Amino acid sequence: MAKETKTGRIAIISDIHGNKTALDAALHEISRKKDIERIVCLGDNVGYCGQTVEVVRTLRDKGIHSCLGNHEEALKLVAGGIKEGGLKLMGINPIAARSIVGAYTQLTRAPDGKELLTFLIGTPERHYEDGLPERIQIGKNARGCHSFRDEKGSMRYFMSAELADKYGIKHTNLFQKPKTVVDHPETFTPGLKSWFLGHTHVPTAHVFESVPGKKLKDHEYVPQRVEFTTRDGKKGAAILGFKLGRGYRGIVNVGSIGISRRRDYETIETSKGNAMLPAYYAIYNPDDGKVDFVEFYYEIEKVREETKKAFGEKNIFTKLERRKWQNLD
Repeated sequence: MAKETKTGRIAIISDIHGNKTALDAALHEISRKKDIERIVCLGDNVGYCGQTVEVVRTLRDKGIHSCLGNHEEALKLVAGGIKEGGLKLMGINPIAARSIVGAYTQLTRAPDGKELLTFLIGTPERHYEDGLPERIQIGKNARGCHSFRDEKGSMRYFMSAELADKYGIKHTNLFQKPKTVVDHPETFTPGLKSWFLGHTHVPTAHVFESVPGKKLKDHEYVPQRVEFTTRDGKKGAAILGFKLGRGYRGIVNVGSIGISRRRDYETIETSKGNAMLPAYYAIYNPDDGKVDFVEFYYEIEKVREETKKAFGEKNIFTKLERRKWQNLD
């Protein structure tokens, strides 16, 4: 009897937001993992941080496919002639609007800018099917997209109001009711067990009981950090993952590479005294449905300098350092 062929694990990243320093740290962490077959990205690669060209080049050169996020959608509008003021009138917050316009300027001034824009946002004909966002197949039983849409076509946060309040997210009008999403006929098509999302910048998971005849139950899970000591006395920490059992479906938010919203993190310093911030991604095993969350740290000084130079003094890191990011998308 032939042995069953196992597939490799898939690293899922999202919300890089022009933070090349954090992306490099993530790719380094991923390179140390075993059996990673490929990397996929769930959008929002630009905006906020000032290393736009470097981020898009890295994704292109490493063959990391990304679906469109709301920041890529806004970038397409800018490419079509919409100005910063127009983005603000559409409800995009001022920091995002300024940085998206700035990202477009950076890309158009790059010698390979046309190629980078084509890679990032595609042609004008790139569109969405079935009223759902553009999505990526992640293994035979899972898909990924930046986030779900409401009836008007706007991307919405997928998390409870309680969790949003904990992490200082004040866009209460952007929450999507779990039952509305799960009951949508295009959400869980036959054989589909998991969705992976970005957008909220908070690593979470919703596990739904899908046994026929039973009332829908939504269990919201926030990955917890556990500390441990190895046999040789070395101390470490890890983020707990989970595995979907039989009869359950999951919607997983992988967190953010470039801009994390978790308020319960610990800022650490290098031996040289440089501040470091945490970031998150997830690893999915298509064979057994296991999801591992990964936390890593990156130095923020270079990102801060590049962002200030690109978009001005009032930038995202002012809010990050004060932990006031309630109005960011």
